[in-house]
Amino acid sequence: MNNKTAIFYSENNNNVLASKVREVLNKFNFFTVYLNQIDDILLKKLNYIDMLVLDYTENTLDKKSKELIKKLNEELYIKRIITVEKDNLNQETEGPIVIYDENFCLNLLEIVKSILSKPLEEKRISFSFWFKIIGNYLKSIGFSLKQTGYSMMVDAIIYIMSKRAIVGSLNDDIYVFLANKYNKKVSCVEMNLRKSIKIAFERGENFPFEYCPTNKEFLNFAITELYDKIFIKDVI
Repeated sequence: MNNKTAIFYSENNNNVLASKVREVLNKFNFFTVYLNQIDDILLKKLNYIDMLVLDYTENTLDKKSKELIKKLNEELYIKRIITVEKDNLNQETEGPIVIYDENFCLNLLEIVKSILSKPLEEKRISFSFWFKIIGNYLKSIGFSLKQTGYSMMVDAIIYIMSKRAIVGSLNDDIYVFLANKYNKKVSCVEMNLRKSIKIAFERGENFPFEYCPTNKEFLNFAITELYDKIFIKDVI
């Protein structure tokens, strides 16, 4: 079984609690990382997190971090959340609460087991919202709304974001998805995307390449740009 990624977040150097969390999660093949600045990895890295364990025993998250966690949980970038508290203080937390007492390890183990036994919900992307953000970005670098490739490019980026933001096979995955959606041949999808990129390049309106990139080159670049600049600025 492949390791899954987990994060234990605590503002304090709570090594005892961190050790107990890691001990339990190791039983489920989690690779657990300790962080005391949650924004660093979520805002800059934005990696997929299979489990986030929040230490609320002596600290709470600021408003921005709470909003970020809630948003990424809704989008399933953070798949599961567990909160550790001294008492059930009802702090509007996401996911189940585990009380930090003498039965902590056993209770955490049972909760993790219960969570993992349930299928994940489908990804909840607001397509109209993402279409607007991505569309504005493409327009800002010279894409023409008149081109079919413009809409296809937006849909391609949303599709990639829903698939762990990794640009995989174009011919066997992304092009097939777009071909089915637009009722076009795969070759037609490839051509429309390529044409939309070429037009943006020729316009020269803040286009980020000094040459006309391939479809895959542009998609890789656009995904990175949207995460590092647009996502953080407009979503959070």
